[in-house]
Amino acid sequence: MRVSRLMFWVSASLLTVLLLSACGIIGCGFKGPSTAGKNIPCGRTKVKVSSNGVDKPAIYVCDNDVVSWNPDQGVTFTVHFDPTNCPFSPCPDISDSNPRKVVNQPIELTVYKYTIWITANGVTNKIDPHVVGGGGN
Repeated sequence: MRVSRLMFWVSASLLTVLLLSACGIIGCGFKGPSTAGKNIPCGRTKVKVSSNGVDKPAIYVCDNDVVSWNPDQGVTFTVHFDPTNCPFSPCPDISDSNPRKVVNQPIELTVYKYTIWITANGVTNKIDPHVVGGGGN
């Protein structure tokens, strides 16, 4: 007897919806941002900028954290956040390694996309990493 793939996918989809609903109703024990059961540390974050990109394509920030972008020798860069979706206030374009202080973060987990233009050896690359904030931490 042949089993339809459609029956499998419908069943799997319904089970997924049921599990997610149960998790939302009874809670899943999530107590803020964590990695492997440990809280993500807050504080000072340094992002190394090289000709290949950044060493941290996604970083997590907390209220009042300090973030800086530090270029390798011979590398220049410009970081640009959308001014309406930025973890800093004011939200200027950043092209130096001066630390920037993060403003108070929302309760909801928030992703701040930014673009960084990196120039090294006469070649400019555009990269789109992320800063994540909020989430109650």
